[in-house]
Amino acid sequence: MLASTAQVEQQRGHGLQLVDARPSSYFAGSAKSDKAPRAGTIPGALNLPQQDFLQQGDDTDGGDAWFFDARKVSALVDQSGLATDEPVATFCNTGTLASVDWFALSEVAGMRNVRLYDGGMVAWTTDQTLPVQIGEQGEKRIVDPAEM
Repeated sequence: MLASTAQVEQQRGHGLQLVDARPSSYFAGSAKSDKAPRAGTIPGALNLPQQDFLQQGDDTDGGDAWFFDARKVSALVDQSGLATDEPVATFCNTGTLASVDWFALSEVAGMRNVRLYDGGMVAWTTDQTLPVQIGEQGEKRIVDPAEM
């Protein structure tokens, strides 16, 4: 159920689909967690912010409840281009937001090979040898620490 940094690095670009559950500003690199040394995302990741999977309740429950709507989850998966039969690792900064994406993909959408990379961007960016992708408005660049 869990993926390590080493597993993500080994399988990245070799069939493992990466899903970044953080807000788009974190994915693009224009914002970052204080705990993550570098901004950006893991190269090749897809951004599916965890909030997009959730739907707020109505006035009958006070509007305080959040839930998954299976149709909305299915539509987001279809729009994302994820291959539902290929392995996926969801991540965020430390695993909290990524657990929502893990649940949506694994338990609601029924994808069978979904893991949670709970080390996330904090673990990834702490290792200065691992690259990050920074992209805004369609422009992307990979920042390879070896070139710094």
